Amino acid sequence: MKKCFALFVFLILAAMPLEGQAHPCDAYLTGPEAKDEDKADVIAAYDFGLKIQDAIRNKDAEALLALMEGELIHNGPRRSVIKSQPFDDIFPAGWQEAVLAGKPECGRIGWRGYMVSRGFIWYEKNDTFPAQYTITGMNMPFDENKYLPDKDLPQGWSVDGKLIPPQCLPHPFISEDNFESFADYYKLDVGELEKEPGKFFGNPIKDLNYLPDSWAVKVIAPLDTCGNNADKPVMQEDGSILSGKIPDAEGYKILGKLDRQECAKLIPNYPAKPETCYAINVTEYTDGTMRQYDNNYIYGLIRERDKNYILPLLSFDSSNDMIAYIEKYL
Repeated sequence: MKKCFALFVFLILAAMPLEGQAHPCDAYLTGPEAKDEDKADVIAAYDFGLKIQDAIRNKDAEALLALMEGELIHNGPRRSVIKSQPFDDIFPAGWQEAVLAGKPECGRIGWRGYMVSRGFIWYEKNDTFPAQYTITGMNMPFDENKYLPDKDLPQGWSVDGKLIPPQCLPHPFISEDNFESFADYYKLDVGELEKEPGKFFGNPIKDLNYLPDSWAVKVIAPLDTCGNNADKPVMQEDGSILSGKIPDAEGYKILGKLDRQECAKLIPNYPAKPETCYAINVTEYTDGTMRQYDNNYIYGLIRERDKNYILPLLSFDSSNDMIAYIEKYL
């Protein structure tokens, strides 16, 4: 019995860090790159990265989901896919090996956050989440089409036999100037207008043809004029539509469809109701460090008198959030 107790005490002591024991980030913390970073944050972020690797190493989907607040903001599968599919079917063996081959980085990588193994997994600090950090993206091969809740989606949005270009899908500029113009004119909160524009059409935005100023474009898209000067949209192998050549291009991909009854709830104050509603990821490509700028909206097609309009109705932080929303109604 004494031997067992002694062994137990030894194991406990062995698991405890020794006073003054070096942490893998100690060298980073004494260097110039860490001058503005809090030591506790650097160590906590690194240790969170180790938890991610443990979940991958153990093929533990529940442990991995516990490190994610909601859906991933960037690349990677939805929570429902991770829950419902075999771990090795979702996460390729080569990707798992790559994640485990490296170590978490010490410190932030600019605005992108923290990363594991050269960016195969990204995560960010989140003080309101029990884990204090949350995984934001997984750079991995993932066939999104295979797991979309609706298998009968069209490739591209055609109206009256014409494939519409991405320039006809309204969304905020990177600067937000276009939505700010509408918000200022109608005395609205720009954040609310960008998040739930559908509830403002009809009251106070009554006239779909009126633009408060020259900046107020790409908030409402009249189909007879939008995209007239754009390159012809082309269907891509991944199911997306592209106009122009990367990096000077715009594209979109339909990720879901909302029925007319549910869609009408997103635009309660406008007399005409949407004929068709699609959930769409819209991408503007750039040649800067951002590379691409994404928006995710449910759009509605309004037919009014002799004109057709595409209106943004509801925005989402990520395509995964948007698909999960659509999934509820199917």
